[in-house]
Amino acid sequence: MTQRGIILAVVGFTLSVGSFAEPKVFLLILAFFLMVTLVWLGRKDGRALPDFPWGAAWLVLAVLIWAGASLLWSLDTGQTIKKLVDLTLVGGCALLLFGAKRRLPPKERNVFGIALVVGLAVFFILQWIEIATNGAIVSWIHEPREGSSQEPMSKLVRGISLGVLLTWSAMIYFHRAGRGALGVILGTAVLGILWASTATSAAFAASLGAVVCLTLLRLPARALRWFAGLAALWVIAAPLVLGAAKQVLDPNLYMQDYANTSVNHRLVIWQFVSKKIKERPFLGYGLRASRIIPGGQEQVLLQGTNRGIERNKFSVHPHNGPLEWWVELGLPGAMFAALVIYLLFRWPVRFGDPVIRALLVGQLTTAYGIFNLSFGAWQTWWLMALVLAAFVVTVVVEGARLGDAIHES
Repeated sequence: MTQRGIILAVVGFTLSVGSFAEPKVFLLILAFFLMVTLVWLGRKDGRALPDFPWGAAWLVLAVLIWAGASLLWSLDTGQTIKKLVDLTLVGGCALLLFGAKRRLPPKERNVFGIALVVGLAVFFILQWIEIATNGAIVSWIHEPREGSSQEPMSKLVRGISLGVLLTWSAMIYFHRAGRGALGVILGTAVLGILWASTATSAAFAASLGAVVCLTLLRLPARALRWFAGLAALWVIAAPLVLGAAKQVLDPNLYMQDYANTSVNHRLVIWQFVSKKIKERPFLGYGLRASRIIPGGQEQVLLQGTNRGIERNKFSVHPHNGPLEWWVELGLPGAMFAALVIYLLFRWPVRFGDPVIRALLVGQLTTAYGIFNLSFGAWQTWWLMALVLAAFVVTVVVEGARLGDAIHES
């Protein structure tokens, strides 16, 4: 085993296990360690960044320039500057990670895949123990704050969201190793654990990813162009569609208690944010300035199944990535987001194996679903989780036989 192979195998195992209870700090440390180590090993080999993604670098730079320009009209310049620094560091780390050499020979790639699977197995066993004991471990790690309304199990949602993304990479590993049936068993088991947990957004996103994956197995590769276009179009259409969702959906009919309140609150937030987007459709309110949008602190009564609960019309973020890009960076920001989404969903086209293509799109759909339902678009730990999940899947598929270039229109 080379040093690079050992390091990547350790990362493959610890990435999920280390994110079990609180991934925020852990993921940042792991990403920084991995970046520095790979660049250092590359320098020893004579080329520190042999695969530097120049195209992605120009796109990251363009987004940062527009985000920086929003300082001129931001409602909260302090938050804008702070988040601009965070995004610069995350973007730089991501570019260096993907620029460093990560290709492994077949034997070391197999060890990496095994480490990834074993780590995920330990991770989801711990999750199942938490479900069975109503959060015994996480309650011991995180003592509940006085007056907090959060349930202990909610602390696990971040780690579960990363774990489900890594599961798709493990399924690709099983397929490439000729053990596709084991991948199906793993995916099915993880889906069951997700629906038994409190990570409803991740469960829904993973289920949608599974449906998309199975559908694409029956479609030609060129169908990915249409799917990528639809995913990008959703970014542009989100304010219109989600602004009207509250008039169409009634969570009281199919959800109960905590989940009911959570869904109701999201619908209120989406309606409020969509109205605010119409007020500043081109410039937005400034990077990370949406938290102090006028009117966001007004109270609204959410009609749950058993009782009404008061919440602010807006929380710290919209719980929807496209809306957050829109409300903070306006139309240009939304166009950048749509371009990023389109390019990501087009990436699997290069692979000749239809199963790998479908699994990759399933993973992207799962990440996109969580992006639309759960965390803030600019949360540093979440962006780093996406970067590391993408890095892991590139290690798994690296060396896979590429299909012929697809030229059909």
